[in-house]
Amino acid sequence: MKTLKIMFLAAGKRLSLLECFQAAAATEGVELSMYAVEWTRRSPIANIASIIEGPKFESAGSDEFLLETARRLKIDVVVPNSDPATILLSKLKKQLAESGTWAVVSDADLCAGMYDKIEADAWFRRHEIAVPEDHGLPLIVKNRFGSGAKDQIIARHEDELHAFFAHRNRQDYIVQTLVPGQEFSVDAYLTRTGRVLGALTRKRIAVSDGEVDVSETFRHEGILNVTARVLSIEGWEGPITLQFIEGPKGPVMIEVNPRFGGGVTHSIHCGLDMPRWILRERLELPLDPAPEWPDGSFMTRSRRDTFHDNIG
Repeated sequence: MKTLKIMFLAAGKRLSLLECFQAAAATEGVELSMYAVEWTRRSPIANIASIIEGPKFESAGSDEFLLETARRLKIDVVVPNSDPATILLSKLKKQLAESGTWAVVSDADLCAGMYDKIEADAWFRRHEIAVPEDHGLPLIVKNRFGSGAKDQIIARHEDELHAFFAHRNRQDYIVQTLVPGQEFSVDAYLTRTGRVLGALTRKRIAVSDGEVDVSETFRHEGILNVTARVLSIEGWEGPITLQFIEGPKGPVMIEVNPRFGGGVTHSIHCGLDMPRWILRERLELPLDPAPEWPDGSFMTRSRRDTFHDNIG
C-alpha cells in the first residue's frame, strides 16, 4: 500500500476538510498519516490528526520550527489553512522541497501581496481586474491585514468615517465603496505546472465571521472568465479561493486567498476533489480535470461537537 504523511498548518476547526482527505486516501488506496501544527492540542481535529503544538506562524522562530518538524517526521505534503501560515510556507517552499516535502502553496510574492488588501487591490488594478471604487458613500473600511470581517465598518456618513479614524492610522486600512449585490466564491485548483483542473462558482448566501454557512452552486460565466484571467498569471499553485460581488456594473474582485477557503468542502462534494488531486500529484499519478459540476447544489452547516479525553 502507498503511504503518505501530510501536515496541515492552522487547520483548526476544518474537521470536514480533513475527513475529505481521509476519503480521498481510501479511494486511492493510500495509507495516510495526518499531522496538524496548531497553537493548542485542544483542537476539533485532534481525533483524526496528530496535533503538534507550535508557535504562531508570524512569530520569530516559526520558520526553523516548521522546517525541523517536517524533516524530523519525514512529511510528504504540507497544506496551509490560514493567511500567516500560507505566507510562511511560501517562503520555505524551496527549502522544504530540498528535503522531499511538497509545500502546496503559491509563490511567496503572490501570497504576501494577496494578504495585504491594499497591495492586492493595486495588483488587481494593474491586471485590469474590476474592483470596487475608492470614493462615494457608503464606504466599507477594512483592516489591510484583517480577516473574518474583524476591525471593519460600513460608513454611511462622513462623520462615521472621521470618528473611526480618530484613533487609528488610515494607512492600516483600505477604504472602498460598498458594492451592493450577491457575493460569490470561486474554488479552484492548479497543479504544480499551473494547469487548472477545475473552478466552481457558488453563492455566499449566509456568512458568519467571514466564513460561509450556507452556499449554493451557480454557474456564473462572467466570474469564471475573470477567474481564468487571474489564474493564467504565473505563480499560482494548489487550492485557490477567489471572492467576488456581482455589482450593478458587473462582478468586482474583492480578494484572492491562495489556500483552501472555508466553504471548499461544497466544491469537493460537487466533484472538485482537491484532496485526491493533492495525493495523486504527490504520488506522480495522472490527474483528470473536474467533471461537469451541478448548478443548484446547496450546502448548509450545523454545529458538531467533538470530545477528547486526556488530551492534555
